[in-house]
Amino acid sequence: MTEGAKIVLGSASAEDDLRLPRAPGVIRAFWARHPRLADVALVIITLLFIITLLFVGPTFILGQVFEPPGPAVSALILVLMLITALCLLWRRRHPLIVLAVAASPLVLTSPDISGAIVGLAPTFAIYAVAVYRSNRAALWALGITVAANAAVSTAWMVFGSVPAGEGIPGVVGNATMLLVGTLVGTNVGSRKRYVEALIDRSRQLARERDQQAELAAAAERTRIAREMHDIVSHSLAVVVTLAEGAHATHDASSAKQANRAIADTARDALDQMRVMLGVLREAPGTHEHSDRMPLLGSTPEDIIKTAVAAGVPVSYTVKGTPSGTDLQRLAVRRIVQEGLTNVMRYAPDATWVRVESDYAGDTISVSIGNDGVKAAAPSLGSGLGLQGLAERVAALGGEFEAGPTPAGHWRLSAQFPKQTEPEGASA
Repeated sequence: MTEGAKIVLGSASAEDDLRLPRAPGVIRAFWARHPRLADVALVIITLLFIITLLFVGPTFILGQVFEPPGPAVSALILVLMLITALCLLWRRRHPLIVLAVAASPLVLTSPDISGAIVGLAPTFAIYAVAVYRSNRAALWALGITVAANAAVSTAWMVFGSVPAGEGIPGVVGNATMLLVGTLVGTNVGSRKRYVEALIDRSRQLARERDQQAELAAAAERTRIAREMHDIVSHSLAVVVTLAEGAHATHDASSAKQANRAIADTARDALDQMRVMLGVLREAPGTHEHSDRMPLLGSTPEDIIKTAVAAGVPVSYTVKGTPSGTDLQRLAVRRIVQEGLTNVMRYAPDATWVRVESDYAGDTISVSIGNDGVKAAAPSLGSGLGLQGLAERVAALGGEFEAGPTPAGHWRLSAQFPKQTEPEGASA
C-alpha cells in the first residue's frame, strides 16, 4: 500500500473495508472538509473583484474600460452586485436557480455595465451546474445564457445608446468567461461523478463479497450439520438397538456379539467424526476430494449388515454396477443410512424392510420401504434427517420423496443423474 493511504478501521461493514486514499493536497482536503467556508470565501472573492472593477478607478478588463458611476447608479449596482454574489452560497443545492440569479444582470442591464456588475458570479454559477447537476445541464445553460445576453446586447446596440465597440466586446467577454466555467466544471464534475461511481461500485462489490462469504459459511455449516446428524443419529440408533438386544438376551454368546457390534459401530462413528472435525480445521477450498474418502470407507452393504445385526429384517437389491462420483456414492450411503436409522427408531415392529438401488441407466435411484410405520400415525421425528437428504439430493440435481404409499407402508426414494469423476480428482 502506498504511503499516505488511509484505512478506516473499527467496523466490519463493507464500507469500512474499502481502501480509499487520502484526498490529494492539504489545502484541497481542507476545503473539502469545510464546504460552507469555501462558499463564503467564494462570495468574498466575487465581491472584491466587482468592487475593484467598479469603484477603485478605471479598469481595463474583457476589452472594456469602466469608469466609476454616479451615486444613484452605484447604489443600484451595489444591490445587484450583492444579490449576484450572495446567491453563490446556495450553488451546491440549487445550481440552476443560482445561475439564473447570478446571470440576470446580463439581460436586465446595459451591456456596458452588466459584465462589471456580475463579475465572476456567472462563471462560478455555471461551474456549479456542471459539477452538481450534469454536463448536459451545463451545456444547455451555457447556450441559453449566451444567447440571451447576445440578444439583449444587440437590442441595446440597435435601439439604445450603447455603441457596438462596447457591446460586442462585452458579449464576447461574458461568453468567454461562461465557456471557461463550463469547461472547467464539466471536467471536474465528470471526474467527481466517475470517482463516486467507482466508490459506489466498490461498496457494492464489498457487500456482495461479504454476502457471498456469509452464504458460503452458511452452506458449509449446513453441510457439516447434515453430516454430523447422519453420523450421530445412525450410530446411536444402532447402538441403542444392539444394547437393548444384548440386555434382553440370556445367551452369553449373542450378548457378546452385540457388544462387539456396539464397539464396532461406535468406533466407526468416532472415525467419521474425526474426519468431519479435520475438515473444519482445514482452510476452505483445500482437500475437497480427499476429505470425503474416509467417509466412503464403508458401503451400503456394510450399513445393511450392521442393521441386520441389530435385528432389522432388511433385504437388499442392486441393479447394475455401483458407479458415480464420490459425492453420489456418499449420497447413496447417507440415504440408505438415514432410511435404516428411521426404521430402527420409528418402525421397530417392521416385518420387512426393502432397500433397492439401481445403477443401470443414466440415473442412480435408491429406495427404502417398510411396513412398520402406519400411514395414519403422526411423525415422531424432527424431520431434520429427511430435510438433509432432500438438500443433498437437490445439490446433485435430483429428486427426493418420503412418505406413505397407497398400500399403507412408508417409502423413501431418491434419484439423480449419474456422473463420472473428473480426471485427476483422486490425485
